[in-house]
Amino acid sequence: MIFLTLGLLGFGVTDLLRFHPDSEEAGGRSRLIWHLPAVAAGAGVSGAIAALAGSSLTEVVVVLMVGLAVLGIWVALDSGLRENWPIVPLMWVVAVMIALFSISSLGDPVGGPLQHWYSALDYAFVEEVDAGRFLLGCAATIFALASCNRIVVLVLGLVPNSLGEDESRLKGGRFLGPMERIVIGAVILAGDPAAAAIFITAKGLLRFPEINRGSKDERQCSQGEKKRMSPDENTEYFLIGTVASLLLATLLTAVISAS
Repeated sequence: MIFLTLGLLGFGVTDLLRFHPDSEEAGGRSRLIWHLPAVAAGAGVSGAIAALAGSSLTEVVVVLMVGLAVLGIWVALDSGLRENWPIVPLMWVVAVMIALFSISSLGDPVGGPLQHWYSALDYAFVEEVDAGRFLLGCAATIFALASCNRIVVLVLGLVPNSLGEDESRLKGGRFLGPMERIVIGAVILAGDPAAAAIFITAKGLLRFPEINRGSKDERQCSQGEKKRMSPDENTEYFLIGTVASLLLATLLTAVISAS
C-alpha cells in the first residue's frame, strides 16, 4: 500500500497548506493561498517518506515528478473549475486514488530508516501493526483533515441549486468534518462501530437547531406568497455533506483495515 500511502500524504499535505483556515472569500469559501509552495511541499513530503522507507534514488525522483504533476493538476482543477464544473476535479482525485490503489500491491514493504525507527518504538501495537499499515493510517488521517473537506465541497457543488456555494451556511462543518472522520475511523478500527453511531446521532441532535433554521424561515413567509417555496436547503446541505463525509471516513477505514 506504499503508493496509496504516498498519494494520500501528498494530497493531504498540499490541501492543508493551500487553504488559510481564518480567511474566506465571498460566498464563504476559504481563500486559496500558497498554491505552488503547497504542491511542492506535498510532493516533497511524499518523496521524503519514500526515501525514508527504503526506496532507491530513481524511485524517489519518480515519486517527486509524478507528485508534482498530479498535485499540480489537482490544485489547478479545484481552483478553476470547482464552481462551474465540480465533477472534473472530483473525477480527477477519484481516478488518481483508484490508480494508486490498483498498483499498491506492486510496491515494496516499508523498510529503511523508517522501519528501524518504527521497530524501536516501545508501544504494544508495534507487534500487531506493521510499519506499512501504521504509515497508511497516518497518511489517511492527514488526508481526512483537508482533502476530504475539498471532496465534500465538490460533491455539494453537484447538487441542484448550488447548495455547495455557501460554505459558511453551517460554519462548523470545516472543523467538525475532520474531527468526525477521525473519531469515526478510530472507533471503527478499535472494533466499536456502535460508538460511531452514537457520535453521529449526537452530532445531528446538537446541530438540529441550526439546520432547522431554514424551515422556520420558510414558515414565516407571508401566506399570500404565490411563489413555490424551495426545500429546506440547510437540512439538505447538512445531510449531503454528512453522508459524503461519512462515506469518505468509511472508505479510508476500510482501506486501512484491509492493508
